[in-house]
Amino acid sequence: KLLKKNNNYIFLRKINLMSNFVFLFIFTFLFFGLVAVAGTYYVQTETLTTEVFAAAIPIGLTVTAILMVNNIRDIQTDSVANKHTLAVLIGRRQSRTLFALTLVLAYLATAALWLVASFDVWVFLAWLSLPFTAAPLRAVLYSEDGPTLNTALQSTARLHLLLGLLLALGLGSSQTLMTYKSVSRLTTVP
Repeated sequence: KLLKKNNNYIFLRKINLMSNFVFLFIFTFLFFGLVAVAGTYYVQTETLTTEVFAAAIPIGLTVTAILMVNNIRDIQTDSVANKHTLAVLIGRRQSRTLFALTLVLAYLATAALWLVASFDVWVFLAWLSLPFTAAPLRAVLYSEDGPTLNTALQSTARLHLLLGLLLALGLGSSQTLMTYKSVSRLTTVP
């Protein structure tokens, strides 16, 4: 049964949502990216804007890249265990491509903050983390052994942290600069 009427909850039979298909991939992006960033912002300001969600996109993409490295590393064992992760479903080659694309999109999303949203050029501070994509990309694209991919997992997590810190610094600098400009316009006598 899909719906168990007595207890008013949905029962999904034969579907383990935490390991099947693209659910975990999407859940990771949404919850550990958009919801985490927007939730943190909301708790501090009691407001939400589209800019907050836009700024959360690079964070969601890099945290999703961490999951992808883990799933790429475990393709063989997950397949044997009948775990239908995205990496198992699309295969190693396409998973590697998707990993690289996810990292590229994270950096394009930071650029979009400047191009499309109302953020200052300071958001490009996040691009200082770009050289740190080389090691995990090289490992994921060219290695299959566990120890190398474990190192890639660690370096992807470090990349996520570094990009997040630099993006926060850039967003904070941009906001501080905008506040300073607003205050100086108000206090300047014509």
